[in-house]
Amino acid sequence: MEKSNRILLFIFIFFLSSCGVNDTSYDPFFWGEEELTLEVYSSGVDLTQLVTLHDAEDGELEVTNEMIEENINFNIVDTYLVIYRFTDSDGNSTSFNLTVNIVDTTIPGLSIIGDETIYVLQGDKYIEQGVNISDNYDINNIVIISGDLVDSNIVGKYEVKYNYSDSSDNQAIEINRTIIVYPNMGLDFIVGDEVHMSGFYTNSPEGSYLLANIGFFEVQAISLSGEYPIGLSLLSSDKITIWTKPEYLINRNSFVFGEVVLLEVPLQHQFDYIGNLNGSSLSISGYGCALTALTMIVNYYNNSLYTPEETNIDLVTGGLVYWVNTEIPKYGNIIPTYYPSYSQYRTEIPFSNELSYKLFQMHLKEKLDEGIPPIIKIKGNTTHYVVVIGYEYNENGDISFKINDPGSSYRFYLKDLLSRYQYFYEGFIYYND
Repeated sequence: MEKSNRILLFIFIFFLSSCGVNDTSYDPFFWGEEELTLEVYSSGVDLTQLVTLHDAEDGELEVTNEMIEENINFNIVDTYLVIYRFTDSDGNSTSFNLTVNIVDTTIPGLSIIGDETIYVLQGDKYIEQGVNISDNYDINNIVIISGDLVDSNIVGKYEVKYNYSDSSDNQAIEINRTIIVYPNMGLDFIVGDEVHMSGFYTNSPEGSYLLANIGFFEVQAISLSGEYPIGLSLLSSDKITIWTKPEYLINRNSFVFGEVVLLEVPLQHQFDYIGNLNGSSLSISGYGCALTALTMIVNYYNNSLYTPEETNIDLVTGGLVYWVNTEIPKYGNIIPTYYPSYSQYRTEIPFSNELSYKLFQMHLKEKLDEGIPPIIKIKGNTTHYVVVIGYEYNENGDISFKINDPGSSYRFYLKDLLSRYQYFYEGFIYYND
């Protein structure tokens, strides 16, 4: 019986041994992902939390830094190997490899050095200003410049493209620069110069009409073609672009304030004369401003000294355009015209309508530049006519119009009328010889 029990115990121990119970040869093991990717400059990770450690005898064990072998630099893009090692109390060892990729996936940034649009006078050298590069990691490569090859000898519009890829092959968003080679138009200014604009009602490239203030502007652009090739912006604002012709511009360095145009129209006052208007009981002194204004024009073109009374004798029935009897020699060289049309001449516009008033001034200036003194009609409680004889600028580039006023000995400028007269007529009368 004793012999039999010994045999059974031997069999049980053998069975337990074969089933792994208290088997000191059973190895522990690590469990986890074998590869990890992190962005460069990241704050790092706790490597002890990336894997778990299991042991047959001791169960799940805590992973400690003493088990880890690594040389990761989170500030350098590279591939690193992390090795986990562990030996249990029975001398059973295990290891685990984790690959850590430190990568850069941020795209670089590009910004234009200088202006996005550069204007080059035909024949001048185009100097490439390049771009600024910004990148979170490194700037080791060169900028790729493509697009049009700029030939500053040939007028035209060129598009230059810039691109860049960093050492991790992250490609920047492509940016462009426009280079406009413009013809030598005989201008005494370039883009960026300050110029004085005498004023003109202009048509922008977009087709909408813009009214320019009369004053100083900065040259923003010089177009290649079109009726109004010069683009201007108010010095005090970048919200207004006005296109005009070069002949209406004066470089600030060449601008001289003061009297610009003064036509030698002899001044006459209606209250210095007596007599009645033809076909009317109205006297020259009472309603002779139109007649006196006309007489000044007659004397201007004829270099004569006729009085309103002498002009009155020769006139025929009708408005100012029709009063002139061209069959009489002294009127033979005068052709009266409403500008821009008779219907506009009959339209009353308040001086407070700034845009219309400025346009009106521009038209006056245009005629004065041609040596033509216009007769304008204004209205308050009464209707009045004056002759515009010239204009001048102040040091700020603002324009003032000089007048011959038949009804006053103290009003010398158009602005002097504004306190008494509230309306002007968009059109006016002028006479060509």
